[in-house]
Amino acid sequence: MPIDILLFIIVLLPTALAWRRWLAVDQLSLAGTRKFFFIGGLVSITIALLEYLVFAVYTYHIGGFGTNFPAVFMWTRPGLWVSILALLLVLMGVSKSRLFGLISAVLMILMWIIPGWAM
Repeated sequence: MPIDILLFIIVLLPTALAWRRWLAVDQLSLAGTRKFFFIGGLVSITIALLEYLVFAVYTYHIGGFGTNFPAVFMWTRPGLWVSILALLLVLMGVSKSRLFGLISAVLMILMWIIPGWAM
């Protein structure tokens, strides 16, 4: 199994737990702007995670980037900024959904730093 897919699965678990906890319990305890921001954070994490999956599949399909820095950074910059935005927005949550969201956001940030750093 490629390492990218393993990393995707590792981040998918806390993301799914954050969504599940939010929909089951924590949704009733937040209202107004905080609720809007927290949902935006969860959506941002999900978008960054899907972008990472597409990045991993594309990298596998083309056989890697070699030393093509601009092509790697074209993928990693948007994903990193979306993940940072998600981290800031997820802080508005409550209880375990916030905890799982924070774990997911931090792991997503690390996942986007690794390809850029590896170059």
